[in-house]
Amino acid sequence: MILFQHGIVVTMNKNRSIIEDGAVLVEGDRILDVGPSDRIRGQADRVIDTKHKVIIPGLVSTHFHSDNFSRGVGEHMGLEEWLDKIYYPMLGAMTHFKAY
Repeated sequence: MILFQHGIVVTMNKNRSIIEDGAVLVEGDRILDVGPSDRIRGQADRVIDTKHKVIIPGLVSTHFHSDNFSRGVGEHMGLEEWLDKIYYPMLGAMTHFKAY
């Protein structure tokens, strides 16, 4: 288990509550607990101090905007050529980023 503690936690509940000194306990790909750091402290194998950082548990980005990476590249190409020569090779070169 990993405990992210002392961060500014923006919850993903309907009120988007903010916990100024918050913690998030994670095991694998599951969020086990979210709350004040003093309540969740000491329950993990690994502790990461997130002071002065924002934690947004449950926020998952499932897309990206490729035009940010390829703006202006291949403007002279048709869509199919641009996909084959620019877009698909760019996607193939990307790797998963794990923040912790």
